Amino acid sequence: MLRYLAATALVSLGSLGAPVQAEVPLLIPRPKKITATDGASFLLSATPRIVIAKNATVGEKRAAQLLKQEISLHYGRKATTVVVPRAQLSRETNAVVIGDKTSAPPPAKPEGYGVNASAKRVALAGRDDAGTYWAAQTVSQLIGKNAAGKPGIHAAKISDWPSLKLRGVHLFHGQSALPFQNKLVERVFSRYKMNAMFLQVEQVRWDHDPDVAPSWAGNKADLKKGIAFAKARYVTAYPLVQGYGHMEWLFSKADNKKYAEDPEKPYAVNFSDPAAVKYVEGFITEADDLFQAPAFHVGLDEVTMRGRFPYRSKGKTFPQLYVGAVKHYKSLFAKRGKPIFIWADMGLFPKEVSPDFGTARTPEEAKAVRDGLPRDVILANWQYGERDVYPSMDLYKREGFKNLVATTWNRPGNIPGFSKKMVAIGGMGAIQSTWAGYESKESQLADPKMRPQFTAFVLAAEYFWNGGTGPAPKQLPYNWDTVFARSYAGASASDSVAYRPAKRRAVVARKK
Repeated sequence: MLRYLAATALVSLGSLGAPVQAEVPLLIPRPKKITATDGASFLLSATPRIVIAKNATVGEKRAAQLLKQEISLHYGRKATTVVVPRAQLSRETNAVVIGDKTSAPPPAKPEGYGVNASAKRVALAGRDDAGTYWAAQTVSQLIGKNAAGKPGIHAAKISDWPSLKLRGVHLFHGQSALPFQNKLVERVFSRYKMNAMFLQVEQVRWDHDPDVAPSWAGNKADLKKGIAFAKARYVTAYPLVQGYGHMEWLFSKADNKKYAEDPEKPYAVNFSDPAAVKYVEGFITEADDLFQAPAFHVGLDEVTMRGRFPYRSKGKTFPQLYVGAVKHYKSLFAKRGKPIFIWADMGLFPKEVSPDFGTARTPEEAKAVRDGLPRDVILANWQYGERDVYPSMDLYKREGFKNLVATTWNRPGNIPGFSKKMVAIGGMGAIQSTWAGYESKESQLADPKMRPQFTAFVLAAEYFWNGGTGPAPKQLPYNWDTVFARSYAGASASDSVAYRPAKRRAVVARKK
């Protein structure tokens, strides 16, 4: 059965095809503008027609394939694709028509889309290919069955676009990661319009030095398949390889301690040693060659957390070393035609940005780091407090940093609050992080301490798309744990959202 949202309650529709009250269907994420009509729903015939133009774009073809798959797998109907001249799209009836911008005008915003569903036809169109695909994902959620088991598409008009340009997730990799992450991409990330996936991949068996990889390491062949799988669903995969601190992965090979800043506590690389820098670059450039992403994340967080620093780099201050490393990587990737992401914590001293957090040892070091950083580097600021106030973002904005990204965690109040902040300051977007061990695998979902980090992807999709607006998590008209479980299990898009909120237990806070 289709489910509808009236105020904050869910009600069901008794019979598809009959006139209904204009109740707003529940969709995840909530569209910016949606009007439910009083007309009958569009019933799917035994062989539904999906119409596209002869010069259909890649996105329109993928949207058609998505809807055909949804109708076939979950409703037992084999849809056919009909190709007509683009000028004829607006005249087609008794069909799902993709690319009809006359009937379903998309808003003039990147990734925007329009849907116009009535008893006679369902029209959908995107401002761009991604928008067209998101339109198809929305229509998939509008499909439901009546009491007789007949599927249809609820009548509604929708105009929608994202509040945040970048809507990402952060995951690790591993030998069992591919099937797990492909399910997440298809059934959760893409379904709910997330468009980026940051894969932390230093512990992959790279050709540059395979001996560094652990026994559970992932491999390049699986990574390549996963990158392509995500791309086909409008999720861009970005590589993250730690390039300064958090280098335990590098020093698991005993001989590599010669590259450590402090050989007695090998944690940060000695960036004063050209041989060490060149060695690390080998992993980073190999990852970049494989991903072919629009940007590269080089980490650079918590660099001074362990060991003596500076030690081998005596004669230089930490800010000099850190800023030098950032500029080095920025120059390296400028030659490759792309910007870099770095974590933002090393430019923040906790007491100066309270209640936010930072890892600079003194306010003087924090200020020196900020003063030296290029203003166009992309700063991913991880702050996990449940609030609307994030003074660290105000500080970076005030000091002229142009590309700011929020990094959230599974704390429910953190995701909408930080998303709202990003819209207020004109930030690029947000990344929902996971810190559930270094190896990514499906068995993590069975761990009650790890599972909330994955179910929170549904919340991230909701609030990243809508910039933190709307009901608070506990007042949402669905239970995000249940939606995640249903979606991940492969339930249809329309079935995944048909749940009332349940009483929730407190989320246990865990540090990164």
